[in-house]
Amino acid sequence: MHPFTSALVVFVVVLVALIIPPLLDPIYVVSVADVAASFCPELPLCARRDRTVRQQLLCAIGSAPLRPASPSYRQYALSRLKRYVNDSISGQSVAPSVIERVRYKLAHVHEPMVLHFAGDNGVGKTRMAELISLAMGQKCGDPACSIGETTLVLSGTSYDGMTVAEFRNAVVPVVVRHARRYPSNGVVIFNELTSLEPSKVRVLSPLLGRGTHFPEHPSVSVAPLLVILTTDFGREGRTRGKSLSEMRAFIADEFAELYSKEAASHVRTFPFLPISLSTAGDIVRVVVREIGCSAPQPLCLTISDSAVLWLVEKTKMLLPAENGRAVAFETKLQLEALLEQAIDNSAFGSDDSVASELYVDATAACPYRRCTVFLDGDGTLTMRCQEKSSHSRVPLG
Repeated sequence: MHPFTSALVVFVVVLVALIIPPLLDPIYVVSVADVAASFCPELPLCARRDRTVRQQLLCAIGSAPLRPASPSYRQYALSRLKRYVNDSISGQSVAPSVIERVRYKLAHVHEPMVLHFAGDNGVGKTRMAELISLAMGQKCGDPACSIGETTLVLSGTSYDGMTVAEFRNAVVPVVVRHARRYPSNGVVIFNELTSLEPSKVRVLSPLLGRGTHFPEHPSVSVAPLLVILTTDFGREGRTRGKSLSEMRAFIADEFAELYSKEAASHVRTFPFLPISLSTAGDIVRVVVREIGCSAPQPLCLTISDSAVLWLVEKTKMLLPAENGRAVAFETKLQLEALLEQAIDNSAFGSDDSVASELYVDATAACPYRRCTVFLDGDGTLTMRCQEKSSHSRVPLG
């Protein structure tokens, strides 16, 4: 076929896929049953296998299948965020209010919105910010797919030793470039804001709601950006034992004292509570599920109640200082060793003696093999899977 003819055929196919009404900007709809039964976290649209032809083409050419200002995009982002938070955030009563603020921002794109997640170390602040980012993305923003492609992540610790002028030159152009690239659904996560001196925070005033643009770039508005700050106000257990209202007042006072009342007035603060023992158990289950879903050979991985209690018991002395980090670290340490043994021994198997109730999420839609981690009679973590005949063990440490 003549090259011109081939090019013409390709052009026509693409044009038809983009224009024919049945394929044109379909509303993002997920079956309620599928959503309720999904085991592994839902991937961004361009990473999914159930895309329409039009969506596949737009993803392939680097475009977004859903227009950021459209109702279908708002539905897509908000429904995903609700599922992510429901599946991954436990023990934080501010979660519904955070979702409501994101919903408002999606409906009022050009109004500034600055969310401040504050609290002790390891209570889920950064995790919540990442879930918002991932929900708003139509593509993965990093190899681990922990954030969406419209998110810029900055950290206060990256600018230690810089002068204010150096800080301005390092940060402002990056933020402006991001705002220009994503004028309707950009996200900026600024972790560890408390690592910045007040003079550097003042450079960020437009990003913190005290203006719509930086003086150097008057033509680029940063108001459409959803800005999420994380701080460790309340670190080292100083918020433990406080009520939510007491935490909010404590954090607001510290923020205003460090950065000024004017800076604090445009920021919506959400206190994150310290981790309790029951919440620690929920964290174990979340981490186990995520380890299985992200394994080289993905698994629908669950864990029995006795195994959860065993892991929480190993880490409870560290909870006052490290909160969820201690629980997540110990769970990953134990489970990764278990998975390595299983892979080395080709032991993704099952034992006929394993009771069906061990597969605690058996009703969830799972495209992978189901496995369960449980505590054996001799105090050993054991993993058993369906279909084969062997299992792996991690001795009591």
